[in-house]
Amino acid sequence: MTTVSFPTTLTSIGNQAFYGCSSLDNVNLLHTNLQELGNKAFGGCLELKSITILDSLQKFDWCVFYGCSELVPSNIDVYSHNDAVVAHLRYKQRIAAEVIAPLKKIIAEQAIEITDQAAEIVALRERIAQLEI
Repeated sequence: MTTVSFPTTLTSIGNQAFYGCSSLDNVNLLHTNLQELGNKAFGGCLELKSITILDSLQKFDWCVFYGCSELVPSNIDVYSHNDAVVAHLRYKQRIAAEVIAPLKKIIAEQAIEITDQAAEIVALRERIAQLEI
């Protein structure tokens, strides 16, 4: 399976829904009413190279793209005011500096949920800043 079609009525993709779909390479959620992506929903999708996420997304669980080593921030189209979505990108063997680079600021009034890894992201940004000196 390389592509998946989603109905306009879709509101949630559950935990590990597509986990291990190693040939899935493109996900477009633009024409859905998606509000929630579960834990590791696309984890282990080794060939996933691009994803489009809609503004309606309110909950983005831990490690949604865990192990998606081909997915880079420049291939993620986020039609959202919630920049925290991009901050959740994690890779199985590394958390790349390029994942942190696209972040702007997060305005608390717009935040729906702040999860455990927020402190880890701040610590990583500090380590990157030290390396640049």
